[in-house]
Amino acid sequence: MKELVYGDEYYEFSVDQSKNRQYLTLRGDWKDASVVRDYLKHNKESLDRLQPGFTSFVDLREVKMPPAEVLQEVLGVFVEATKMGETAGMRKQAQIIKEDIKEAKLTARKVMKDSEYDQKMIQFADPLEAEKWLDM
Repeated sequence: MKELVYGDEYYEFSVDQSKNRQYLTLRGDWKDASVVRDYLKHNKESLDRLQPGFTSFVDLREVKMPPAEVLQEVLGVFVEATKMGETAGMRKQAQIIKEDIKEAKLTARKVMKDSEYDQKMIQFADPLEAEKWLDM
């Protein structure tokens, strides 16, 4: 059963300990980097509730990518969160994106570039397909 760790209008972290899965939903219009001020803290709180070998489900369908002047700072936070996940033992991650949003794909690639984690991340348009892949 999913348990909410933290949620606001910009992001939500939940965990399902029975599936050993982290759920993250990004949403809203990220006009400045202040929306990610406590993101790493909330990421850690969710990771602390999981065991090594956990999977991650990231829903990017409701977020508007930040403007270029904010993007670098936000990407830095996402890179750090990815490293935290790797250290905690993340096995693989499914990202849910709108089929027509190339921007989300490019941003995700920037975050994962030069990371061995890149081999563990697949993007899906269908959340049910993503869940099935994570369950394998």
